[in-house]
Amino acid sequence: MAAAATAVAAVIPGAALAATGSGTISGSVWDDANRNGRPDVGESPFAGRLLLLFDAAGSNVASAQTDGNGRYSFSALADGTYRVAFSTQDWWSLRNSWVPTTGSLSFSRTVALSGAVVADLALRPIVRSTDSTAPISTYTAASGLVVNSYNDAVSAGELFAALSRGSLFGPEAATTTVYFDFGTQTDATTSVAGSPGSYHSFSASLWISYLSWLDNTDAVLFHEYGHSWAIYNADLVQQDDELTTYLQARGVAGDSRLYSSKAWDPREMIAEDYRQLFGSPSAASYPQANTSLPRAADVPGLKDFLQHTFTQPPAGGSQGGGSPAPTPTAQPTVAVSGLAVSPQPVSKSGTVSFTLSQHATVTVTIRSSAGAVVRRLLTDVSAAGPVSSSWDRKDEAGRRVKAGSYSAVVTATDVYAHVVTESAAFRVV
Repeated sequence: MAAAATAVAAVIPGAALAATGSGTISGSVWDDANRNGRPDVGESPFAGRLLLLFDAAGSNVASAQTDGNGRYSFSALADGTYRVAFSTQDWWSLRNSWVPTTGSLSFSRTVALSGAVVADLALRPIVRSTDSTAPISTYTAASGLVVNSYNDAVSAGELFAALSRGSLFGPEAATTTVYFDFGTQTDATTSVAGSPGSYHSFSASLWISYLSWLDNTDAVLFHEYGHSWAIYNADLVQQDDELTTYLQARGVAGDSRLYSSKAWDPREMIAEDYRQLFGSPSAASYPQANTSLPRAADVPGLKDFLQHTFTQPPAGGSQGGGSPAPTPTAQPTVAVSGLAVSPQPVSKSGTVSFTLSQHATVTVTIRSSAGAVVRRLLTDVSAAGPVSSSWDRKDEAGRRVKAGSYSAVVTATDVYAHVVTESAAFRVV
């Protein structure tokens, strides 16, 4: 991706606001350990942090430091709309480990001032998972696209919602998994089996770092997704991993600069074109990485080529290089095996265990003999291989259930959007 955009305007040390009114904006900055948005006894203040005040036009009109109790104040303000924000330096020093419980991810709050207003800026530590099989949240779209988030600052659903602002998705979605904040790199890795003319079994993993998301949001998402979309169509549809027809449509076939740098790598170029032509409005507006190329929108016929020609097998039913189109390979469906509840019968507590044949999103419920949900043990959890979950013989309300017949029900949705449900009956005594 291109260089990161500055999220907060430059600091104007000691900037003073001319006395234009009698209004005040004040508040506190603290470690909101219990996440309730209120400063409580025992929660530590953020002292000595530089805060900036911006007016409705975006001009930095004042600055203030938090005192030993984390408090700040701006006074002599005219009524109007303002934004209180951490300085760039303080935001950069905290942003990878802390997230606001008030305000936005950029550590700022917009307030409408009429006399006096309190604008607290509470922060709390980001919770992360370093286990690839245990994301903090996961989302499986109807298309089969899987999004896993490994921090609790940005959910998998929010990331999918951001991607949904784009306009061109296809069968590559069912073979793509997004890994958000798992590691510090932003990259796309793809794999395909076979050779030119018979490529099959494509898959893509998109790795989005948290800091690149903070700096580029939609732009980084659509660039990396562009790799999945482009390479799927190049390999499985066109059967041409050299991107020959794309380079011709782009007007750079045979250009001596190809492969001379990352910006001139055809796979980077087509991912950038995808971002600009089919990404969200904010993704499309981001500066182009290769400034020596004309913008994608300025290349006649390029959008139509990518949207239609590139996503269809070449005329005559042959793929790139003149080879026959391969017979589509059926994607394997996840299997749930060995589903059991132990001990049998259940008296005080029990464990539901089973094995997944491949990665899937899993929901596990305890149901009554009539099929009603008694307790949800796992909900949309990303898993693979052996899985187990304990049950304390209580229902959703925390009440001990009566003796009788019950069943453990497992629903697994794999990356190809195949859904499998298995159940195992057991008794409670």
